[in-house]
Amino acid sequence: MATAEQGKGVFINGAMVKRNGQIFLDMEIGNKTATPVSQLAIQFNKNTFGLTPGNVQINLPQPVSNGSSVSVSVGVSCTPPMLNAAEVNLNLQTAIKNAASGDVFYFVIPVALEAVFAPNATLDVESFANSWKGIADTLEVNQLVNLPVCDPEAIKSKLAAKDIAWIAHRDLPGNDGQSSVFYFCRTFTNVLFYIEFKFKRGVNVTKVSVKSQNKAMSELCKQYLAKLIA
Repeated sequence: MATAEQGKGVFINGAMVKRNGQIFLDMEIGNKTATPVSQLAIQFNKNTFGLTPGNVQINLPQPVSNGSSVSVSVGVSCTPPMLNAAEVNLNLQTAIKNAASGDVFYFVIPVALEAVFAPNATLDVESFANSWKGIADTLEVNQLVNLPVCDPEAIKSKLAAKDIAWIAHRDLPGNDGQSSVFYFCRTFTNVLFYIEFKFKRGVNVTKVSVKSQNKAMSELCKQYLAKLIA
């Protein structure tokens, strides 16, 4: 995420993940300076999902000497004051301060969309259908995705593992061998996504459609889904 050049001798690798319904930023922090790194502080800019570190201070298990590294995990929460609704993207602008040197460096953490999906989010079929119909068609986004194998059950398992809930399956009347499968998920900041996959028996392609009240957010979700199932 941050090279030693960006970090003035400190480098950071890692990723945003979700464990047991909680968001974490897992990092490997290394040091290429002569001075041990004993204390770091972290701060995020306002962002699409209101992400904020649970603790400003990064608790290092031991000082990081020259040529070594340590693994740390920072809890992350979603808070309304940190929301920036004007910009919809998966870039988390981050600042780190090295207490030993006083240096502050800046870099971008890529947000894993699956990390901000709330667990146990689901809807009954009627509520899903009413919500889908209540969102203007102009807010719907679509993409055709080539599949290695057309296996709706395998896709269902992949989505369930990412907190995307199966809602219903419907064979399309008058279209032999065609069906729609509906899913739902929401973010910790209560952005609701209504999802449809269309399949045709024997064809290794699906049409992914996503609706939400924010078209730019739907685009992010659609791109994520396409990459997940391809």
